[in-house]
Amino acid sequence: MRATTRRIDFRVIHFTGSKQGAFEMQKQNSVRLGLSGLGSFARVIAGAVKKSKNAELTTCFDIIPENRKRYSEQFGCDQEESYEALVRREDIDGVLLVLPNNLHAEQAILAAERGKHVYVIKPIANTISDGKRMIEACEKAGVVLMVGHPRRRQAARQRNSLIRGPLDDRLWLKPMHRVGRDSS
Repeated sequence: MRATTRRIDFRVIHFTGSKQGAFEMQKQNSVRLGLSGLGSFARVIAGAVKKSKNAELTTCFDIIPENRKRYSEQFGCDQEESYEALVRREDIDGVLLVLPNNLHAEQAILAAERGKHVYVIKPIANTISDGKRMIEACEKAGVVLMVGHPRRRQAARQRNSLIRGPLDDRLWLKPMHRVGRDSS
């Protein structure tokens, strides 16, 4: 299986899965999305979707009701009381999973079974077997599975720290970042 790179208005992503699913996604003028997991980084993702001409945030879900209410008001989308209710909606094409890694497989597989495209922040899953199950579920359903690498170029935009070792070897250190801060 070959990973392909596509540019989606707000981020570069890699996806595997159905070529037909990817083609169908490209034909649409706008992709309607549901967001699951409303922590601090979800705000970055939701903001990018809001700015996008090719995507629309339709609904959101979080286990904390106050988060759902706040995101719904801030980003002008509906809110769901359960993830199952989110993926049952007929008016969304895909889900953005911005949640703890141990929940990626369960939610991605459920979304695929409901015919929804899946975007998940790296890593794809906690285990190789969970990652494979996600890929298989998306291929079987004919939907696209995308694994986002939203901060992969951050180090190139920041000044790197250079340390000289005992033999004058140069070691480049990747700058650390705090989630939710804009490093541009």
